[in-house]
Amino acid sequence: MKDKKGLLIGLVLTVTIILLGVFMGFKLYLINHYGAKSLDYTFEEISNAYKISNKIKVHTKILDNTDYLEYQEIKIRNDFKDYESQENNDVTGNYVVYTNKEKESYFSLGITEPYFDFLHLNDNSKDYIIKNVTYKEVSAYLKKNNVTSDLELFAFLASDNYQKNVFSKSHDIKASYALYNIASIINPQNKKITLLEGDLNGYMFIQDNNVYEVNILKNNKRYVFVITGYTEDKLMDLINTIIISDK
Repeated sequence: MKDKKGLLIGLVLTVTIILLGVFMGFKLYLINHYGAKSLDYTFEEISNAYKISNKIKVHTKILDNTDYLEYQEIKIRNDFKDYESQENNDVTGNYVVYTNKEKESYFSLGITEPYFDFLHLNDNSKDYIIKNVTYKEVSAYLKKNNVTSDLELFAFLASDNYQKNVFSKSHDIKASYALYNIASIINPQNKKITLLEGDLNGYMFIQDNNVYEVNILKNNKRYVFVITGYTEDKLMDLINTIIISDK
């Protein structure tokens, strides 16, 4: 009887060890397959790119109507009267580009969706992002972590929330990998993010070569201003002239 009991205990232990080995092997495979080595940047580098470096208050200044450049519901001080302009339309939305080759300056303004909406991170799309991970899976992962907006998305990324632990759930490892892949594409040259608060709310990406991308969030839209050839102080003076009407 004791031999049978010992045999049963041994069998249970053997099966448990085998199952544990299979489980650990599968998790290690997932961590390796959905690891940063197949991305252009490490998880840490992507995470650091989304840390809020500082906050700036926006105080809107009202100008004479003749001093504004107007585009749809946007008004901004017209510093670009001697610039060449061209209107464009692509997958990101409508925008106008102003260039001045002599000043080596570039300015564009346009209207599109918030990053969170534009990238379909909150829908049920079954389209694949990368390595058989769907938007639906990433959406579920973000909802599980109460991420529902651009700023919440950036904060989540900045908090090093990539999943690479053998005790992490399999779908979390996959969804986390796909999310960081998307994040690396949004702003591959982003150096820091400045939060904009006050009369306007949004954020500013500061990229290499002093390229500034100002994003104002209003009317469930993202109003995008990209500029080069400006100092940060001059840029903030310009930002303080932006007026976006309710719509």
